[in-house]
Amino acid sequence: MFSVLDMFTIGVGPSSSHTVGPMAAAYAFSSSLQQKHVLNRVTRVKTTLYGSLALTGLGHGTDRAVMAGLEGNVPATVDTDHMLHIRETCALDNTLNLAGAKRIHFDYDHDVIFEQWKRMAAHPNGMRFQAFDDAANLVDEQVWYSIGGGFIRQGAPDDSMIGIHDRPPAGTSFADEDESAVEPVTEVPYPFHSCTELVALCRRHDMSIADIVWANETALRPEEAVKAELDGIWQVMRDCVSHGCTSKETVLPGGLDVPRARPRCISVLLSTPMCFAATAVVRMPCWNPRMPHGWIYLLWLFPRRTPGEAVSSLRRPTARQASSPPCSTIIGTSWTMPMIRVCPRSC
Repeated sequence: MFSVLDMFTIGVGPSSSHTVGPMAAAYAFSSSLQQKHVLNRVTRVKTTLYGSLALTGLGHGTDRAVMAGLEGNVPATVDTDHMLHIRETCALDNTLNLAGAKRIHFDYDHDVIFEQWKRMAAHPNGMRFQAFDDAANLVDEQVWYSIGGGFIRQGAPDDSMIGIHDRPPAGTSFADEDESAVEPVTEVPYPFHSCTELVALCRRHDMSIADIVWANETALRPEEAVKAELDGIWQVMRDCVSHGCTSKETVLPGGLDVPRARPRCISVLLSTPMCFAATAVVRMPCWNPRMPHGWIYLLWLFPRRTPGEAVSSLRRPTARQASSPPCSTIIGTSWTMPMIRVCPRSC
């Protein structure tokens, strides 16, 4: 079964399957060239995107993600400004810095192919990487799949191809496989493979979902490590929200000219101090003063329990929630960040 830290990972947007996965696959390919000691022979790299990656790749930045991955960048640490303009940067001298170690000739129009009429039978999000030497001989070829959530899986160069509208032959698609056969095996006190099994565990042991997950996570790694990882993810999420709220760009990246709405919303909020007339914001004292825009988390209100309402084990509040007055709703909390409460005026 997967860890929470497998599911909540830091990556570049807008899509885990069409941006994060392709970058990770391209990075894996370029890294393997170094590991095989063939990088010095490579003078050209060609990437072919199939199926959904080809049909929606421009809007999802798949091409730019692949280029960044070939340069040795990974989703968690890539310079997003560099990635946004990587096509223009490479076009300045028609080169790409392969694996961050060797500059090779790169022609976007010929080295990034959007194959919109074919797809890999195994999965719609397939891609092929080919490395050539200066005599156009094939040095290495790899097929990778972005299987969702930022996860990738390597295929084989001779994996079968089908038409974009064709159904995969029986037994050729990943969907035909037994999931338990490819799922990583981990030792945890409360293993489950479906939501039905998770709910059954909660009822059997009279535990909440959060209790089950926490017990499993702390069985895999020390408690402090889990807290540190989750706080790191929370900090990146806050930084992303802040960047979106304060960006001076008028449209979202991707080439589809989608207008940015958040800066305008923030402008309205700032000019209307109590636009949420039904609520008042209270900040709890905290040792960490970093919450300059804490009130903006009013946009994400958790469902609030009516005082006296019975709570099943599946929705049992955490210790912090249970210690709060019945009229309050905790809408944002972490181990190191301040905690926000929103209290109805009737309280």
